[in-house]
Amino acid sequence: MGFSAVRFPEALRKMADYLTDTTCFEISYKSLAKQFSFGSVHTAENYIGYLRQAYLFIGLQKFSFKSRERIRNEKNYVIDTAFISTAKEGISEQNFGWRLENIVCIELFRRRNQSLNDVYYYKNGCEIDFVLCNDNSVVELIQVSADISAQKTFNRETDALFRAAAALRCGNLTLITLNENRIYTVDNLTINIVSILKWL
Repeated sequence: MGFSAVRFPEALRKMADYLTDTTCFEISYKSLAKQFSFGSVHTAENYIGYLRQAYLFIGLQKFSFKSRERIRNEKNYVIDTAFISTAKEGISEQNFGWRLENIVCIELFRRRNQSLNDVYYYKNGCEIDFVLCNDNSVVELIQVSADISAQKTFNRETDALFRAAAALRCGNLTLITLNENRIYTVDNLTINIVSILKWL
């Protein structure tokens, strides 16, 4: 389907740029409809659907045992991480962390065909980048952080994993970083800290 087949082609282009700039963030169809003057939430949903059909973006649903919450809450990722280079903050340190998270997301979707694991994110008191499930059971929690050398960052990422482990009853915890490889254990819970190169 070409841009000529949509009612608001310029708004669709701008929305595609915006989604690239805000990869790894939650989508609000209502906010997108208002921001780009689509006239209806349904139009925003359709346009994101078109971009996904064109293999530009993929959506990641929020983990919940309630299907309504899974459908209503999604995060957005780009199919090709190189797209993030065009973002306004393309060379920022924060953007580098988003690139890393995006790489992990794409790889998890690729592996899904072999592992048969469903992939979600988790947000309930703490946020976990990726939750892997199989037969309604959580089998692994994955957090992504490019640099955990600062104690505040390390504590934030590991605390989130420990809290989610208790809430979701999962002891398989992974923290993917740029270049660290070690094991971190607290109260019989172990986090496998692994570099992105080793994990890939």
